[in-house]
Amino acid sequence: MIRKVYYIFFILITFLNVTITNAQHYQFSQFYAAPTYLNPAFAGANACSRLSLNYRNQWAQIAGTYETFQVTLDHAVKKYNSGFGLQFFSDKAGLGSLKTTQFNLLYSYEIKINKVYGARAGISVGGVQRSIDYSALVFGDQIARGGAANTLDNVSTLRKMYIDMAAGGLFYNENAWIGFSANHLNNPNQSLQGSESRLPIELKLHGGYKFTFEGDESNGSKQNPHRNSITITANYKKQSKFNQIDLGLYYSKNYV
Repeated sequence: MIRKVYYIFFILITFLNVTITNAQHYQFSQFYAAPTYLNPAFAGANACSRLSLNYRNQWAQIAGTYETFQVTLDHAVKKYNSGFGLQFFSDKAGLGSLKTTQFNLLYSYEIKINKVYGARAGISVGGVQRSIDYSALVFGDQIARGGAANTLDNVSTLRKMYIDMAAGGLFYNENAWIGFSANHLNNPNQSLQGSESRLPIELKLHGGYKFTFEGDESNGSKQNPHRNSITITANYKKQSKFNQIDLGLYYSKNYV
């Protein structure tokens, strides 16, 4: 009996996510490890080409787990003060196999304000496909009919495709940065049932500061000191009536 209640609970959660939730997003605990998702202005921010891989499996020990995978490749073109990037997402949520696949093109432009400060602006434009397999769900009429194999409701595997746009900006110096980004600028309609379910704009305000210090010098040489740093980061998100604050801290030694 408890097991049946458990499955009904997750069926309801999945169904609500499809029909009425306007704020379903990919979520990474270490947001600073997915910089171009945090803000498209980070595209090409590294001196070298950068490949980023992110994976999250939330609540892995229960049915209807949430899995998110991201891969991003970005590259700086210093000649044009520009950065370019490609971004791919794959997300699966709930027992109903609610799947989201997204592919984005990223572009950023850098301005040197003076020898100390700089600024970047970036945009992201991509295509999204969402789908759900209703055959993976158990409906009320199936339970009422003693566990029937199929529902009497007229349902099928549904798909929805739409364009999604985002933009952001950064202001920074050697050790600190502050940025602002906005997702879903075009308020895309994500409904799988032919109705209106538009994504409200998601706003992000983020920043960080890197404290650098020198460790012991190698063989007494001042040319190759052990360079260490501790970086603190923060990200505030707001969408409709929902708010979230994430904090991060990480340490690096030399190139590790």
